Amino acid sequence: MHQAGLITKGSQQELKQRKKERIQKRIADAFRKVAVPPDEASELVSKERLQRTRDVLCNKGSKFARAEKLQFAKDEQPGHVSGPNDIVAITKKTSEQEAEAKVAALQIEICSVMETLEKLENQERELSASLMQIGEDISQKKSKTAELESKNKFEHKALSLLPNAEENILKLQQKIDGAAQNLLSLSAQWEKHRAPLIEQYRDLKEQCSKRLSETQQKLEEIKSLRDKMKDIQEQARYKDELHKQLLSEYEKLVKDVSRSAYTKRIAEIVGNIKKQKEEIAKVLTDTRTLQKEINHLTGKLDRTFTVTDELIFRDAKKDEAVRRAYKYLAAVHENSNELLQAVEDTGAILREVRDLEDQIEQESQKKVVANLERITADYKQMKQENASLLA
Repeated sequence: MHQAGLITKGSQQELKQRKKERIQKRIADAFRKVAVPPDEASELVSKERLQRTRDVLCNKGSKFARAEKLQFAKDEQPGHVSGPNDIVAITKKTSEQEAEAKVAALQIEICSVMETLEKLENQERELSASLMQIGEDISQKKSKTAELESKNKFEHKALSLLPNAEENILKLQQKIDGAAQNLLSLSAQWEKHRAPLIEQYRDLKEQCSKRLSETQQKLEEIKSLRDKMKDIQEQARYKDELHKQLLSEYEKLVKDVSRSAYTKRIAEIVGNIKKQKEEIAKVLTDTRTLQKEINHLTGKLDRTFTVTDELIFRDAKKDEAVRRAYKYLAAVHENSNELLQAVEDTGAILREVRDLEDQIEQESQKKVVANLERITADYKQMKQENASLLA
């Protein structure tokens, strides 16, 4: 069917080409008869010039009609020949009129030829559309034919298996058994690879849990060391305040005591000061030791976390459980840092509270001392007044 369509299309194109050649030949012959140059004849054959000529001829009447009217008008006018010049003029005018008539006739013929060409072009467009539709139908039928052929092959193959149905069923069963054996062998191979992977995963999980417990223990140790360091700092602060208080009391002592008592008191104060300095130095040494130990444990904790992070991160790309363990480790590390920061903030707040309490206590003591001094002064004044009265 497709070949028939191609043959029809080819024959139509050849027929159209032959018609165009015949029309062009007739136009060229006509222009040769009226002595038109070949170049002008070829230009007249072109589609645009022919279209313009057809429009002029078909819309507003032909030049031949106008020439014919002019000829009839001239024939109707009375005239007479009055010499050889008039005869030559008449002959020349007659030949010009004949040439114009021939040109007009050719133009009319060209107009009809153009109409024929337009009809042929319309037919060609219609045939092209029909050929496109036929081509689409052919492609659809080809696809349907291919589908039917594949279905036919499948059915033919199934029908070919029917005469030896038992033998073919046995072959299919053998293939199914072979596939089942392959699946079993693949499953066994997977189990061989799976067992060591599971063991490795369990070992890594256990190591991770141990490291997490060690990390938690180290965090607890750091917390206890920091609490101890805060206590020592509080003791040092208390002793500094006590030292200041003793110095103030020393300054307030009566100056008219004996030299030995004064020297003894000074020795006691110096001894107390030395003891306090020794205790303060000891406290400072303990504080520095604790700070070094805290820094050491903090660095060790950071290094442990870094190593743990590298070990778990290396295996986290391959195993989902290890990936979750890595996330938990990161969360524990972050929470630990937040916990340490919270402990430090709490210690700072407690120190501020204790400082405020010490200030309150100092202010209270100052008021008590002032009251005692005022009462003592009043008592002395009363004694003096009583003595003066007795005298």
